[in-house]
Amino acid sequence: MQVGNGWLDDNFCTKGMYDYLWTHALNSDQTHAGIEKHCDFRKFNVTNECVRYENRADDEIGNIDIYNIYAPVCNSSATKNGASYSVSYILFCINGMRNRN
Repeated sequence: MQVGNGWLDDNFCTKGMYDYLWTHALNSDQTHAGIEKHCDFRKFNVTNECVRYENRADDEIGNIDIYNIYAPVCNSSATKNGASYSVSYILFCINGMRNRN
């Protein structure tokens, strides 16, 4: 059996996710520096400061599909009759954003 781009472990993948967001200009330099300084992903030592910067990073990315960062931003018009969006985009806007909040 083959698994493409599988989840390795929480520590490694969480750090990778925040690095990815920063290197794609979805998080500010200040937020990334705070995560680097206050989050110990090797020991998974989660401090209040770490959580504060992780929450800040999550807020900075906004309402996007983190698996397709170049997709249009979800908005209420995507699910209205007659909208010309792809089925996968509409399903993400309906399901993905509901699960994220």
